Amino acid sequence: MESDNNKNNVSDAHQYDLLPKEDFIVRPELNTAKFADFIFPPSHAKGLNKSRTKSFRGLLPNGKEGEMQLIVRPPEGSKSGTQNTNKVMLALYDIWHERHITDGTCTCSLRDIAERLQIKMNGRVAKMLERELLTLRETILRWNYSWIDEDNNRRKLEPMNILDKFSYEDVVTPNKTFHSRVVFRFNEDIRRNLAASKTKPFNLSELLKIKGEIAAVLYTRLDIILANRDKPYSRTSKNLFDDLQLSGDKDWYRYPSRRKSKLIPIVKAIHGRKLSTGRILLIKLEQTADKKDWKIVAATKGLKGAPVSQKRLLPVVNDSETIMYLGQELGKLLDDYDTHKNLYERFATHYSYDTIYQAMSEHKADGGLQAKSPRRFFTTVLHRLAHQKGKEWIKQCGSHCKYRQPTL
Repeated sequence: MESDNNKNNVSDAHQYDLLPKEDFIVRPELNTAKFADFIFPPSHAKGLNKSRTKSFRGLLPNGKEGEMQLIVRPPEGSKSGTQNTNKVMLALYDIWHERHITDGTCTCSLRDIAERLQIKMNGRVAKMLERELLTLRETILRWNYSWIDEDNNRRKLEPMNILDKFSYEDVVTPNKTFHSRVVFRFNEDIRRNLAASKTKPFNLSELLKIKGEIAAVLYTRLDIILANRDKPYSRTSKNLFDDLQLSGDKDWYRYPSRRKSKLIPIVKAIHGRKLSTGRILLIKLEQTADKKDWKIVAATKGLKGAPVSQKRLLPVVNDSETIMYLGQELGKLLDDYDTHKNLYERFATHYSYDTIYQAMSEHKADGGLQAKSPRRFFTTVLHRLAHQKGKEWIKQCGSHCKYRQPTL
């Protein structure tokens, strides 16, 4: 048993106003983040169609040491989530935070999710996202005193799903274009922790750069373990593959030399990656003292507690129909709706109907349609108006932003 103490590209290249160029920090709920490597193993892990249990020891609510468990039970006739599911979950957490959801129910599109995962939207991607969302809705988790609630108490929860609501439909807009509408809601206990800021920062941009599911899961695991650890962390290859649920009958699991061969590209893929703390991950392979196995040795360098960049959280000011309508109006004005639909709907999400139309009017009056890039010209106008009306810009622009002028 493990000790409780050891814990594609974006289609629109100009969405720099929406996604940070370097660190894209999301803030998943603490428990689902802490056990993400167990809940979401690689897709070729053993027994994804069966219930599995993680056990460890710690102090129970009665003050005595005892066993705690997390049990994952897949949907009937299907498999539990994998690393792809984890990425979709992280995107949903980011959407939830961004839109300041109060009642827990959130509406977005499949394109919103794909944008955060930096993948180009198409029919295949849509089916994949819908499948992963359904997995989050149907996979059952049981927390036997392994759940930390909003008051830092250990609790035993009833069987739960990460999403307790999920629906999806295609909506046809007045101009005959299609818009996917996703409605989701996190489990009530998850929502309580989110409201209480019981979250764990995670560097999604670094995760998306990692090639290979095993490497991605190991990065996720080490991000948790090394977050508040000063000393190096080591784990033998045999125990590590057990941790990652990769034990099986295959030859490369059974022999140290083959486990080493498998680990070499994995270590290479994550060495030097930035963790959510802002520190750099250092990882290497060493032979164990008895020469019977190999082990990973992981540590970090850089300033401990270095600040991580965060996306600015702006409130949603329009309903979904108004957002869609304003996005289409901007597309007509700038004649590139199909290319920049996401950007225009994002503007319409966070800035009022009157502000958008004022920006459109000033854009026309100031010759924006004759500019080299009408879209960038409009973005400048809207940026200036946002500050004039006492609003923040989508991208953090700092107190010295040239568009921050005193209000008359």
